[in-house]
Amino acid sequence: YIHALRYVMNPPAPPAIMADSGRERVFDIMNFVFTLVVIGGTVSKISGTLAELRAMNESRARQRREIRVYLSHQDASFELVSRIMRFVDYKLEKNTPISFDSTLISLTLQTELYVNQRGKFLESVPIFGLTKQAYPDCFASICATLVKNVFEKKECVFMAGAVATSMYLTATGTYSHLDSDASEEIFTGEHWFEEMSLYAESLVHHSTLTAKTFGEVFTLDGK
Repeated sequence: YIHALRYVMNPPAPPAIMADSGRERVFDIMNFVFTLVVIGGTVSKISGTLAELRAMNESRARQRREIRVYLSHQDASFELVSRIMRFVDYKLEKNTPISFDSTLISLTLQTELYVNQRGKFLESVPIFGLTKQAYPDCFASICATLVKNVFEKKECVFMAGAVATSMYLTATGTYSHLDSDASEEIFTGEHWFEEMSLYAESLVHHSTLTAKTFGEVFTLDGK
């Protein structure tokens, strides 16, 4: 195999080297050393990555186990425990395992990070799309004030007849929107509702929005 590898790595017309040649022995030794270094470095990186993944999975498993033990002590029903654990699994899947220390960056950089994360949801609203063009600093401040909420399957986001105090911007998930005339619309992705709540002190919902899957909704308070 070493002879075959030598002929593959050498030029098409390799120089004639005798079996007892010193240069051949040096080449064989260097070839073995190079192979061991490459394989050793690769195995070390793979081992480090597997250790990080194992630590991450152990942390999530510990959190799930602690929540399940707590629920068992509260004598919660099986259905309620199942719903809570599905919600926990969704949160653990969405949340990054790395905590972000906001004190390490300036307020300006943190605001720009909010714009990068949430700007695409907010600029779909015409008034805020215009704000981004005319007053980018104001738009960035609005992005920083958005509040993210997570809803589970069949959970009501807002209900007809309740007082609307915020504007809602759906980010992920599938939702059912039931209008005042009882017409239902199923949609997925980015939509906004109750924009008038930003300008009126008391506004009543005239429709009902329900999450059909796990979803994330941003809210913006008019105050």
